[in-house]
Amino acid sequence: MSAENILAGNVLRLIIDNHSRDTCTSKKDIKHMFKISTNDLISTLNNVENKLNNICMKLVGIYKDFPTEDLNLAEKFFIVKNISDKFNENLQNNGESNKFTNKNENKIHTEDNNWNQNNSESNKFTNKNENKIHTENNNWNQNNKICDSNNNERNDNINNQYNKDFEILVIILGVLYLEGGRCSYRRMVVVLKDTINFEKFISIFRKKGYLKVYKEDGEVMIEYGWRFHLEFPSFSIDEDMF
Repeated sequence: MSAENILAGNVLRLIIDNHSRDTCTSKKDIKHMFKISTNDLISTLNNVENKLNNICMKLVGIYKDFPTEDLNLAEKFFIVKNISDKFNENLQNNGESNKFTNKNENKIHTEDNNWNQNNSESNKFTNKNENKIHTENNNWNQNNKICDSNNNERNDNINNQYNKDFEILVIILGVLYLEGGRCSYRRMVVVLKDTINFEKFISIFRKKGYLKVYKEDGEVMIEYGWRFHLEFPSFSIDEDMF
């Protein structure tokens, strides 16, 4: 493996690690950690982007809390899903693959029948052992049923919590939308007092990048954060919903 690919892999690992903690990766941190120049950084980021594209993901730059495709301009970086082009490519490839598969299925089926006929005694032995393995496998599944049940329950709890947090996020973003994309902290607390505890969630969504919190003339203000612009570029709400 070339030195360039090793460097790109290390940078990608850093970006993924930060992404798992809902954190952007700054250009300054990459340059400092890996001791690379600006020119080498852009080349490395292009390499990282190609690797992400192969797994239906996309590297997006952030400049002044807004997404940009200009990696040279970007101050920090984040990862988003990018399934459209890759999905269409895979769909097309699967179509070609299915043509080949359908063409050869009859031939394979005929050869398989001949093989089974010639090896009938062997099949009897195989089937006997398959039944034994199947019985042992059922016993193992029965013994581990409680463990699987606990895992499923834990996963359900995680999914339920995620859905609840997402619903709350949409409500907060909806209020910001109706307030023109900018709202004071006090106003937000008053508007949401009968719906959710905004004070409880502001730090969570600020940390995740969905909200931007700052002071203006002594007043704490709330705006859309960089991640909102990244993940909800077409966000819109009908006022009749509220």
